Amino acid sequence: MKTNKDINHLIDAVIQGERNIISNPFLSTRIIAAIESKNYTKNNRFSAVWKIAAIIIGFTVTILTGIAAGNLYNNNIKTPDVVLLNDATMENFNFYAQTENE
Repeated sequence: MKTNKDINHLIDAVIQGERNIISNPFLSTRIIAAIESKNYTKNNRFSAVWKIAAIIIGFTVTILTGIAAGNLYNNNIKTPDVVLLNDATMENFNFYAQTENE
């Protein structure tokens, strides 16, 4: 019986001690802020690497797309640049070809 009384007395003392503790209302906020700051720094470093990788991949894709689009207009078929016309119908070259009037 004495042990039951001692145990009950100890339990009552612990409960009374817990009730008398003055709590700090900002303690939970500080704890949560510390946990979030630790998680944020880890994610921030990891996400910075992914951001840089995404930017590099984006630039590479953009440059390769530009090169591919530029090659679409590069024709491998060479057409002659000379145009053959019948000049006799354009001007009267017979006038210049006459040597009788000189």
